Amino acid sequence: MWKNSSDSYGNISKILHWMMAIIIIGLMIVGLYMTGLDREDPSRRDLYHLHKAFGLMIILLATIRIGWIFISRPPQLPVDLKIWEIKLAKSAKHFLYLLILVVPVSGYVMSTLLGYPVDMFGLFEFPMLFDKNKESGEIFRSVHWIIAYIMIGVLALHIAGTLKHRLMDGGEKDVLKRML
Repeated sequence: MWKNSSDSYGNISKILHWMMAIIIIGLMIVGLYMTGLDREDPSRRDLYHLHKAFGLMIILLATIRIGWIFISRPPQLPVDLKIWEIKLAKSAKHFLYLLILVVPVSGYVMSTLLGYPVDMFGLFEFPMLFDKNKESGEIFRSVHWIIAYIMIGVLALHIAGTLKHRLMDGGEKDVLKRML
C-alpha cells in the first residue's frame, strides 16, 4: 500500500517520515556536538560539511513530503480525541513542517553570508546566494540556533504527544500505529 488510507499512512509517507526523523535527529545531535569542538579539531570541518549536505537534503525530502500530502491525503485524527488535542496536534505538525524548511534555509543563508561554500557530499557545490557579509552572517547564525532550539522543543512535543496516545490512551487514540 503506497498511498495513505483513511486509517493508516502508506509506505511512501512512512518512508519519508522515518527518513526525515532519523536525519533531523542526527542533524540536531551533530549540530550540538560539532559546534562544541575546538576549531583545530580535524573532524570539525567534515562534520560541518555533512551537516550542511544533510540539511539541504531535508529541504528536498520535506518538499516531496508536502507535495505527497496533496497527492495522498493523510488519515484523519481519531474522532475520540479532545478538541484541544486535535488543535495542538495540527498546530505542532504545521509548525514542525515550517521549521523543517526554515532551519536548513537559515543555515544555508548563514553559510553563504559567512563565505563558506555548501557542497552536496562532494558531488557538487550549491551557489553562493550572497556576497560575504560577516555581520549579516552572524545574525543568521543566531537565527539558525534559535529556530533549531525551537524545533527541538516542537519535536519533543510531537514525540511526547505520540507517546501519550500510545502508552496512556491506547486503542483508537494510538496514532503511532498508523505510522509503523
